[in-house]
Amino acid sequence: MLTGVSINTSLTKAEMELTPKRSYFSDYDEVFVRTLNGKTLELLSRVIEFQKQLISLVSQCKMFIPLYLELLRHITHEAEHYMEELKALNAGERPHNNSSCYQIDFWNNIMMEHAEFIDGLLDPTEKTLKDAAQTFVARFEALVGKCVEEAGTKIVEQSKDATSEIKAFKAAATEGLLLCKIESIIPPLLADHVLREANHFLRLLG
Repeated sequence: MLTGVSINTSLTKAEMELTPKRSYFSDYDEVFVRTLNGKTLELLSRVIEFQKQLISLVSQCKMFIPLYLELLRHITHEAEHYMEELKALNAGERPHNNSSCYQIDFWNNIMMEHAEFIDGLLDPTEKTLKDAAQTFVARFEALVGKCVEEAGTKIVEQSKDATSEIKAFKAAATEGLLLCKIESIIPPLLADHVLREANHFLRLLG
């Protein structure tokens, strides 16, 4: 309602029900997924191009938008990460960014930046929430770059603990925004987005 964009929330509900049910996939399944990935790549490339145009215009002060420039770079970085994975999968290869440490560092950095954005978009009067966000920034910043493939068990557990806590923080913040109990310039849809990514990172951590 607030964005003026019609959002199909049934997709979100359907996504929550997704579970692996088969260990065998037919040739038809492979063709279907490859075709879907190809269509997604086409759209994704256009999205990335559009975002980079925005970054260029905003950085040259030729355009104003009520978003941090770093937030634009953040979502572009995520899109490029996704594109690399899709290209590799459609080529029948493992994504080169698929190593455990690469994924852990990537997503710990994403979680850190989420906390930075939340801090910056909260109203100055929301001191308790801003302090909590700053604590998460420091916590995830300390985890980035600490993973070593041969001894990653400790960093996995530390990342899992930190992500579980920021997930709860994001969930409470999303609920608070929807109930109009938090003063900020955070759209509820953005809050939902960062919550989804925390859930995704937890799934990757296992």
